Amino acid sequence: MWLYILGGILGAIALIEIAGAITVAVIKEEMQNMDIKGCCVDTIYRCDNKIKLSDLYSNKTFEMEGDSISDDLYEGEQIYV
Repeated sequence: MWLYILGGILGAIALIEIAGAITVAVIKEEMQNMDIKGCCVDTIYRCDNKIKLSDLYSNKTFEMEGDSISDDLYEGEQIYV
C-alpha cells in the first residue's frame, strides 16, 4: 500500500492554466519558464480544452488547460525550445 501511495506522489502531474488558446508559442513560453528543453504532446482533450505533455529528457509530465486548443497541435508532436 505504501508503494502505491509513494508512486502516486512521485507521479503527480502539474496543471498549468492558460488564459486564451493553447498554441505552440504558448507551450514554448511555458517550457522556458519551467526550464524544459523538449516535450511531446501525449494526449489532447479537445472537449475539456486540456493537453497532456511529457518532458523528453526526464519523467516529468504536465497538463495545460486553456480556453481553446489550436488546430495546429496534434498528438505525438515534439516541441523544442
